[in-house]
Amino acid sequence: MALSAGAILAICNGENPPTPIFQVAAVRKIQNEKLSVERYRIVLSDGIHAYSSVMLATQLNQRVTSGELDAKAIIKLNNYTCNIVQETRKVLVILDLTVLTCGSETDIIGQPKPYNDQSAPSKSNNYQPQQEIQQQKPSYAPTNRSMNQVTNPRPTIHPQQNLVDKSENRIVFPISSLTPYQNRWTIRTRVTSKSEIRKWSNSRGEGKLFSVDLIDESGEIRATAFRDQVEKFYDVLEVNKVYYISRCSIKTANKNFTSIKNDYEMTFTNETAVEPCDDIASLPKVSFNFVRIGDIENQPAERMIDVVGVVKSADDVVTINTKSNRQVNKRDIELVDDSGKVVRLTLWGTNAEEFDGSQFPVVAVRGARVTEFGGRSLSVVGSSQLMTNPDIPEAHILRGWFDVQGKDQELVSISTKRGDIGSPGFSGNWKNISDIHGENLGQQEKADYFNLKATIIYIRKENLMYKACPKEDCNKKVIDQGGSYRCEKCNQTFPDFKYRLMISASIVDSTGSNWLTFFQETGEAMLKCTAQQLGAWKENDESKYEHTINEALFQSYILKVRAKMESFNDENRLKCSCVNLTPMDYVQQSRRLLEGIRRMQMV
Repeated sequence: MALSAGAILAICNGENPPTPIFQVAAVRKIQNEKLSVERYRIVLSDGIHAYSSVMLATQLNQRVTSGELDAKAIIKLNNYTCNIVQETRKVLVILDLTVLTCGSETDIIGQPKPYNDQSAPSKSNNYQPQQEIQQQKPSYAPTNRSMNQVTNPRPTIHPQQNLVDKSENRIVFPISSLTPYQNRWTIRTRVTSKSEIRKWSNSRGEGKLFSVDLIDESGEIRATAFRDQVEKFYDVLEVNKVYYISRCSIKTANKNFTSIKNDYEMTFTNETAVEPCDDIASLPKVSFNFVRIGDIENQPAERMIDVVGVVKSADDVVTINTKSNRQVNKRDIELVDDSGKVVRLTLWGTNAEEFDGSQFPVVAVRGARVTEFGGRSLSVVGSSQLMTNPDIPEAHILRGWFDVQGKDQELVSISTKRGDIGSPGFSGNWKNISDIHGENLGQQEKADYFNLKATIIYIRKENLMYKACPKEDCNKKVIDQGGSYRCEKCNQTFPDFKYRLMISASIVDSTGSNWLTFFQETGEAMLKCTAQQLGAWKENDESKYEHTINEALFQSYILKVRAKMESFNDENRLKCSCVNLTPMDYVQQSRRLLEGIRRMQMV
């Protein structure tokens, strides 16, 4: 069988030979128990060179497990892509292939030598499609092992097996063996990520902290330093460097703040010792436990997860004010994977400022927080690790999928685009008004959030706004003292006040009606004016005031509603309030309904 001699060199030089023919030199399953889907790496030969940076798309896994694609098989690549990682390394991803000859029916062809970027010529003038290569046994042919035998790239370390570091003459414990009941131990570990220094202030005092994620051959663990230990260790610990660490305290891990699979976490103490160590090749550089975007809808809010996807879009950086009156930069991006789903990921601070999504990069996030506002979204937090175009199998597979079919595929978002609840891809918790009582919404300990398509038919004009404390961080109602206004919460008297909205309105849809409260932001959006303007009109222009309220009637909106049972004077009442609203976009709503019909047809 003729191989495409020189095709490997051509591909690595940026060419794309059509349907090249190769021989499979080896098939290896990637050994990583944290992978949600099996991945296979193969070695290809064109008779001249053998190339090992080749990934098989997951849809082709069945070719391997069935035995059709094995060592020595002759294959034709019908569809493939070549990704560049780490600036120079190229990873070939096979998306479709045809097995021309099974491995059991042929021998090794040619005497291929491992391809080397440095030693290979820069041009591929010697590429001759279908050049005949004589079959002969290569010098690297396996003897006692099948070439498609699965190999394990990592040494096996049993949980309670301690290692003796001969160069340092010390006993090293694997991370997976650490428990709170041990005192004298030393781990040899690589730092995979380091957070920024974060400060806090509360009733018990103030301080600062940072955390690092550590890994060895047995597993991972998070370590956190507080106060004096921050000064002591922050500049010592560097990402990707290896250290001996001992004498930390160990406690049960808080799963709300980490995606690391370890029941324990470490805290640096005054006794902690950190010593640099020569790099150990066997120590992995990073470990992931990816959740597919299509499965994020099933993850509880506040859960920390790992995610990887292609950047479908990236918003501009915006500056917002936090609850603590601090300005911070943020950027929303959309990630997509081969589940056909899209999720919004929010970046903050430096990550938001420096991120470049213009070339549809693959992004992997370790430790993203799941949020529930508007379906399911993700947010990068201080301990998250963000990587662009990482050199990992999942990234190469997604790169090939997106370039070939994903960029043109119809996708469904599991997140609401902020300010656009009616977006066609939104798959949030949609309800009818009759469902509020029919499904007992708001009856549980936590409030229920859902979306309505409804029309406003009546607004109570009495007490729809009140005079509030003028301080920016206080909205308490003030007491009018004849020209001055006293706030009991702030224990201060002011010469003026600000208006705050608290509008009670009746909404309807085809199933019923209900009362809904609109506070400041949603009230201003509904009335299309500010609270201060409305207050001025009430005092000086009654007709303008009445006209503004009447104009808001019989308008249809997409409403994000919060429902919660509250007790007042020993009487329980269901309180429903609007937390967001957008004008009705009938085109987008039609698309959403059509998408719902399509999903029902697929069941």
